Order: sequence, then structure tokens, then C-alpha cells
Amino acid sequence: MTNNPYNLKNLPLIMRHVRKDRGLSQYQQGQLMRRDQREISNIENGLIRVTPDMAIKWFTVLDAYEHIDLVHYLFKLHPMATAPVNPELNNKPARAITNLKIQMRQALQALENIEDWMLDQRPGKRSELPIADFGEVSDIDDALKTFFYAASREFDLNMVEVADQWTRKAIVQHVAMPQKQERKEAAMI
Repeated sequence: MTNNPYNLKNLPLIMRHVRKDRGLSQYQQGQLMRRDQREISNIENGLIRVTPDMAIKWFTVLDAYEHIDLVHYLFKLHPMATAPVNPELNNKPARAITNLKIQMRQALQALENIEDWMLDQRPGKRSELPIADFGEVSDIDDALKTFFYAASREFDLNMVEVADQWTRKAIVQHVAMPQKQERKEAAMI
């Protein structure tokens, strides 16, 4: 993407800015990350190459969820990673619910459009992929994040607990990816 405002070279400066914004000294950040103050200084000054794991841990201890999304985006850790939502939009759960409902309605309409497009496909005749509609569906991801981040900040929602609960349910319902042993057993049948 041309003219991308996000640049991996700026990550150490962003890390420093978020740490300072949270009111922590380098020493305090080091304590949270089990590193010494000198190493924190070297990270912020770009003397130590920032890895995805390091940046994610940095932002996790600061509850800077949008910045974790930024790490996924900068390091291209997932093909659906997008630029993070502005943290200022993630402060009001009621506004986040309204936004999520709007995004869901738009996504439903986009899914209708995609379904119509798929049903219209004929052998040897392909029409152009409705990228804008796929983008509308993708917007739900950011709207969900906004809702969870806002609820976490406002009501101390434990997002890890929510994810763990989903995982347990998904495993029981055989929705989650099978574990290594289960894949081996299935391959032997």
C-alpha cells in the first residue's frame, strides 16, 4: 500500500509514546516485562530490533489493545490484519454497540450482494469479485474489537476469559481446529 502512515521503523517511537502516555518510567516498564531499564531504553531508541513477540508483550502489559492490532498489521501476522482503530473510538461501549449494529446491518446487505454474485457465476464466465462487499463484511472485525476494547476499559471485561470460554465451547462442539493427536488419529482411519 502506498503512502502508508504506519511504518515498522516508527515502532520503537510508538512504544515509547504509549509507555509515557500510560505514565510509566522505563524502569517500571522493565519491571512489567522482566527486563532492565537499559534494555527498555535500547528498545525505544531502536538499538534493539523489535520482534512481534516483544512488541505484543510491551503493549499487552500496557493494555494498549489497538497497538497489538498495529503489531499484527505492521508485521503482517495475518492476511486479514488491518490498520488499528483509533483508541479514542474505543472508549464508549454504548457508541461501540451502535457502531457494531450498523456494521452488522451493512455486512448483512453485503453478504446478500456476495450471495447474489456467487449465484450468478456461470462456467467459463466470471464477473468481477465484489471487493467492496467483502470489505463491508470485514468491517465487522474492527467493530467487534471496538466493542470488546470499550467494554474492557469501561467494565473491566476480561477478554481472555471470553476467548477461553469460546475456545472451550468450540472444542466441545468440534468447531475448533483439531489438536495434533486428533489429526493423527483421523489420518489413520
